[in-house]
Amino acid sequence: MTGCVSKDQFYRGMYEGLKTRETNVHPQIDQRPVPQAVMPYEEYEAERQKLQDNK
Repeated sequence: MTGCVSKDQFYRGMYEGLKTRETNVHPQIDQRPVPQAVMPYEEYEAERQKLQDNK
């Protein structure tokens, strides 16, 4: 299936899957949203691009 998606879709799926796994493996005790939640993929990708451009 990964051969049928674009590179961006593949990385988005990996990011979202790992983020979901992390919340399942290490759940919060009270299950309320954390104020400083994990950033969405779009923010992550923008930050990654800025860091790559600065090299």
